[in-house]
Amino acid sequence: NSAMLHFKTGRYGAAAEQYLSALATYRETVGTKHPLYAKTLSNLAGVYEEEGRLEKAGPLLEEALAVYARTVGRDHPDYALAYTGLADSYHFLATYGANSPREVFPKAKEEAKRALDLNENLAEAHHSLGGIYLLYDWDWESAESEFKQTIDLRYNHIITYEWYSIC
Repeated sequence: NSAMLHFKTGRYGAAAEQYLSALATYRETVGTKHPLYAKTLSNLAGVYEEEGRLEKAGPLLEEALAVYARTVGRDHPDYALAYTGLADSYHFLATYGANSPREVFPKAKEEAKRALDLNENLAEAHHSLGGIYLLYDWDWESAESEFKQTIDLRYNHIITYEWYSIC
């Protein structure tokens, strides 16, 4: 989406505006208890983190975690994305210094694996698990395998190429 493109090209203000607009739309359409709302909260937190505004990023991640926690209780493949979002939110809490990596990365791994149990063809879940293997476990082979699967499933998942280059 264009917000992610703005984010990746360093246009954080434009990215934040688009994420805020998406949040307003989701509030009116699907509500604040939907995985898309939580994912957008998490993405906006990433923008604020890149700007060094951790005081704004932390609460957004906590809200995203709460939304995901309410939505992921269902064992339906459609909820695999919510588990992935929960994994990513835990990952961000460690990456952005809000929580200890030892505290949240094991939770992130558990949620990413749960997502893959529900939908083994979800590129985002493979990417999340690959990031955990790379940054927390330092398991380069497993990270590489997950990133390759992500690319096989969704060749245009741009950030995966960046992380895959580290392996």
